[in-house]
Amino acid sequence: MRGHGEVVVATSLQMVVLRGIYTEINARLQMQAIMLGGPLTYLDLEEGQKNEANLEVAKARSWELWKRAVLEKMPAK
Repeated sequence: MRGHGEVVVATSLQMVVLRGIYTEINARLQMQAIMLGGPLTYLDLEEGQKNEANLEVAKARSWELWKRAVLEKMPAK
């Protein structure tokens, strides 16, 4: 799939949306950090695994906000 964009997988639609949105945000932040020229420290495997529990909490809260934002943009029937 090289050269064809991003692929996001998860066990639920809510988690796919969260990962897709935050992939873009995190890529932008990483690019800006690289441009600053300092050393970057990435999460190690254990830190990444521990963060999964936090994502479950963030998913529920964020999903409602994102859903509301999309529904507000939809034309009235």
